Amino acid sequence: MKIFAAILWMLLVSSAAAETFRGHLFIGPENETFYPCENSKGYWFLAPNKVQSHLVAEGLKKSSALSEQGVFVELAGKVGRKTKTSDGDYASTYPAFFHIQKVISISEVSKSDCQR
Repeated sequence: MKIFAAILWMLLVSSAAAETFRGHLFIGPENETFYPCENSKGYWFLAPNKVQSHLVAEGLKKSSALSEQGVFVELAGKVGRKTKTSDGDYASTYPAFFHIQKVISISEVSKSDCQR
């Protein structure tokens, strides 16, 4: 079942063109969120395992508190479907999923991040 879900997810994500987004990303226990600069809404993010591992490894190099402080990222991805209660207690509190397809850059958080 997991394999089928992963294949379906990849087909859905690859069928739509990814856009480039910049913003703040947070990863930790019960926290996998992305807040784009252009939008005040945060999204629960989804990423393939390889991308997720890269985000964690590189994110920890840039932030000692990845869950609370986060990192500034440039990503290729897209906003997906609205979240539902069945998606879990944490994900369902966000308006939609953000599907990360590619990590372009990761850096430390600064006050001028979204002004660039």
